[in-house]
Amino acid sequence: MTVVKYIEGRTLKKTLRAGLSVELWIKQGEYRGCYRTRIEDTEEGILILGVPYMAQGFVPVRPGEKIEVVFVTEAGPYGFEEEISSLQVETLPTFMVPWPKIAKRIQRRRFVRLAYFQDIQYQVMDEEKNPGDKQEAQTLDLSGGGLLLQTPQLLTEGDRILIYLKVKSEIVQIPSLVRRVEEVEFTLRTGDSQKRYRARIEFEEIPERIRDKIIRKVFDIQRDLRRRGLI
Repeated sequence: MTVVKYIEGRTLKKTLRAGLSVELWIKQGEYRGCYRTRIEDTEEGILILGVPYMAQGFVPVRPGEKIEVVFVTEAGPYGFEEEISSLQVETLPTFMVPWPKIAKRIQRRRFVRLAYFQDIQYQVMDEEKNPGDKQEAQTLDLSGGGLLLQTPQLLTEGDRILIYLKVKSEIVQIPSLVRRVEEVEFTLRTGDSQKRYRARIEFEEIPERIRDKIIRKVFDIQRDLRRRGLI
């Protein structure tokens, strides 16, 4: 599939519709970070977005503040930077930004990554992409672009594996690539040592509907941590 580096014009207008879930990146100040919100409405030359909510209340965005808006399409994640033009505080607090001229494709490393622990299975694939025996492992973190895997089996950079990941009530199979591997050693209560391997995994072939579910899951975790005052 050809990677489209940017979208604009009619395609962008068709994509940025009311109800679309987006990530709001605030890059400076006390509330710097990433928040989940959505496009509430569109007007001529204007996008209207909901002010994100966290445990302490609504995030205090301000006119003149530069933000980045990231959204996911079937072709992957795209984003644009704009300046907040005005706020509207009524029943639902919203803010307005000028309609973007262009949205550029976002690199996968930009996805929010959070600690996430889940027992999973995976299979190492051979050169013909035939999967081997299922292996047991545990995730240590998760993002829309991949995860960190801890396993007793030594993996090699460049290995292609098939990940079985539970997303809500669905177990999905995700063809993935091993990007980096490191060895870690634990000391048990008996005094013996035990080796494990941590592998940075990049999702290679993943339906965008599944990626979006993973992104939503990560943001649910992030929101819960903020509510508990842990981040």
